[in-house]
Amino acid sequence: MIEKGKEILRNMGFVIVIFAVAFLAAEITFPKAVCYAQQRVKPEVVLPDHYPDGFDGYGRIDMIGKGKVVIDDRSWRLASDVEYYTPRSPNPSVIPFEEGALAGFLLDGEKRIMSLWLIEK
Repeated sequence: MIEKGKEILRNMGFVIVIFAVAFLAAEITFPKAVCYAQQRVKPEVVLPDHYPDGFDGYGRIDMIGKGKVVIDDRSWRLASDVEYYTPRSPNPSVIPFEEGALAGFLLDGEKRIMSLWLIEK
């Protein structure tokens, strides 16, 4: 009976190792961008051609200031090289983002906004 229990434990260990190897292989094989892109959201408006298919988030700007923006009561840090986009211009010279404007954003690996996109209805 003890031998049978040891054999079951050995077999369970083997199964766990197989699952761990399969999981690691899947992690390495599938790029994070593919999984990450599936989490993106898209507002129910027609977006210009130069806009992404989806955003990491979007909402109304409550406040925008140096290095920080508050969107729908949630504070976000802006990346030091944040890029701004409007429906008419991929890189506007004047940044028309103000309180109450609807905007979408994309995040970098450190959860900072790397690009902010003005959304007009």
